[in-house]
Amino acid sequence: MTIHKEGYTTIALSILFIFIINALIDYKYYDVTWLRWFVYIFSAALFIIVLQFFRNPSRSFSSGESLVICPADGKVVVIEETEEGDQVVQTEQFGFIKFGSRVDVFLPVGTKVNVELNQVVKGGITTLATIS
Repeated sequence: MTIHKEGYTTIALSILFIFIINALIDYKYYDVTWLRWFVYIFSAALFIIVLQFFRNPSRSFSSGESLVICPADGKVVVIEETEEGDQVVQTEQFGFIKFGSRVDVFLPVGTKVNVELNQVVKGGITTLATIS
């Protein structure tokens, strides 16, 4: 597993922020051991959460001429009819959702949708739809 390229700046800023906060706590409250340890543990947990968010897991991707593959890990929260959208190449990364939000996938009319509402999906693995 690697770190996604979009995460480098955020991770660097997180390290800087954590370093500054810990240095200030060490300087101001050097005699309050429990507070310093609390801040250290909280800082470590925060850093682990940031690293976990920007992970780029190694996966064997699904592919096929008429398959629409899930672009991100998450849960299907709505399925609606829409207008036509952009084209992308299978297994290609096309953007990054920083700390949440959503991904919209537009499909042509007549496409068979293979997922259901509230289904948990994996990016690059789950087949969202089959184009007829």
